[in-house]
Amino acid sequence: MLVDYDYTAKGCSVFLSATEMFLNLVKNKTRSQIKELYALFDQFINQENLTEEQVTSLGDLWVFFNVKTHLNRVACALLTPKNLEKL
Repeated sequence: MLVDYDYTAKGCSVFLSATEMFLNLVKNKTRSQIKELYALFDQFINQENLTEEQVTSLGDLWVFFNVKTHLNRVACALLTPKNLEKL
């Protein structure tokens, strides 16, 4: 379970905002819940069809709905979630 976190980061606004929002979303979640949320966010970013309930479960991360139109920003949005999923 991710109980607390602290980080220092530099990067583009997409990376920084996605990191903050994702960490807030997964705080107090289990490893399997974090992996599920990462998978949903990855599907969402890559514009796969999700149910309204699945999109709602992403909380504030829905603001990245059009990041796919800027392909160079997809990696920025997914960098932190992808690495957390590996833990």
